[in-house]
Amino acid sequence: MVEQTKYNSRQRLLATRSGLSPQWVAQANQSIGQHILQILQLKTVRCLAVYFPIRSEPDIINHYVKYTEYCQLALPVCTQSGKLSFLSWQPGQGLVSGSYNIPVPAHAEEIEPDALLLPCVGFNTMGYRLGYGGGWFDRTLETKSASLSTYGVAYNCLRDDHFPVQPHDIPLTAIVTEAGFYRPPIK
Repeated sequence: MVEQTKYNSRQRLLATRSGLSPQWVAQANQSIGQHILQILQLKTVRCLAVYFPIRSEPDIINHYVKYTEYCQLALPVCTQSGKLSFLSWQPGQGLVSGSYNIPVPAHAEEIEPDALLLPCVGFNTMGYRLGYGGGWFDRTLETKSASLSTYGVAYNCLRDDHFPVQPHDIPLTAIVTEAGFYRPPIK
């Protein structure tokens, strides 16, 4: 039942996201990218794991060069263990097609980020992320340090306070949208 409810929420939110106008999306992406830049300007981040957008996820790639003024970047790579590892990367560096045809660095060293951007299919105001259902980020986060800062990236219209949260789900540090930040309540 929980998986069916998550599946239904996921399908509805993906349809919403894919139906957004290109002009609105371009403006929203610009705002999201600027909000993330504010994080880097206010918080010391040594290494930020970024992502290449798929399936109409927020596209903030044009901000990545500016982010390198504040920190090293890394890209996630799917591993045999079912978890993500992270490879150092700089804009302009060579890429190859990785799992799910997502670009990954052609030649890079593994690195541990201290902050992570996670694209979201949806999110709630308690700081939980709804993803595609593969569990890559969940399995990765359960083994990471509690000091890892995790920032969900989504459009504000993808807020859904009704999808079920399961015991293995981990709340994120904050959700970044074009409207600003959602921070989960402190427990």
